[in-house]
Amino acid sequence: MSGNLLTLGCDPELIPVRKKGWIPAWELTKGTKAKPDFVAHPQNTIGLKIQADGVALEFNIDPVAINGLDDCRNKWPSIIDYARRIIEDVYSVNLQAHPVVSLDYYASKDTFKHPMCQASGCDPDFDAYADRPMRAPLDFAAIPKYRFTGGHIHVGYDKNMCPPEIMARFMDLFVGLEFRDPQNLRRRFYGQAGIFRPKEYGLEYRTLSPSWVMGQQVTYNIARGVLSLVHGLTNYPEELRKLYRETNWPAVKHAIEAEDGGARRNQLELRNAFFGRNCPESFEFSPAVDAEPRAELALRMPDEPPDREPDEPEEVFDHWDDPPEPDEPNEEENQ
Repeated sequence: MSGNLLTLGCDPELIPVRKKGWIPAWELTKGTKAKPDFVAHPQNTIGLKIQADGVALEFNIDPVAINGLDDCRNKWPSIIDYARRIIEDVYSVNLQAHPVVSLDYYASKDTFKHPMCQASGCDPDFDAYADRPMRAPLDFAAIPKYRFTGGHIHVGYDKNMCPPEIMARFMDLFVGLEFRDPQNLRRRFYGQAGIFRPKEYGLEYRTLSPSWVMGQQVTYNIARGVLSLVHGLTNYPEELRKLYRETNWPAVKHAIEAEDGGARRNQLELRNAFFGRNCPESFEFSPAVDAEPRAELALRMPDEPPDREPDEPEEVFDHWDDPPEPDEPNEEENQ
């Protein structure tokens, strides 16, 4: 692959912890969505910035160009790990991944009454599987004791190849299925399949919890899955349209949302079989189904209900659901 056909970024939300317990992120930084704090560290060469997002500390980095497997294996995982370690060093905290955050883990029982805990995201979310693509904002009154964190991935790619609402489904197939991501209560509110935000540069995929940030093998597999997808879209566009038409999307959605290991594995095998037959060069970038990477998760929480509306997404491509064009008749044969 030549040129920057793909860039990856992220804004994972992690929980800062010290010996005395869990710390709301606003005690560490005044950074906000509108004005994040640049992390003052002599080795911060990756554009690392942080902000408080509810109780969680969210970090983001400059987009990372992914041009081959070496970038997936070395550059991307190293940058994510490096960012986490810089923050831990500067702020003397241990960052942990908790998809569900319980009020019980904070010293003050008024923690969730703080203004930072009353906002459910700066922009609305879209659902790639819904007839009405926008989701209503979360009602915190329904879950007074819980908040949630995510591990969102930002994908920079040529949207002329594939619109964001289709790309979000492909992200389920190439990323959301790639590792076990137990989310418990978060799955019912934020962790559904195909949740995304369209962006000028591509899309933000919002289905994942932040657990992937804690393991380099999982981080590598995510980058490798997106690289495989973008390489396929670039070099095998008709085959990817065929894959889109032939994929059982309700089954993909079920495998992710039910956290059904058998269904997940079955969909991965079907995807890889199709890719191996039809997109051989792109297939070499696909993570092996039997790798079974584990997301490192520190906490499990109980269960409870869902629902979440935004900016109209860009127009849906009119050809992704269309049957393939019949072959043109050969005029010479007809003479």
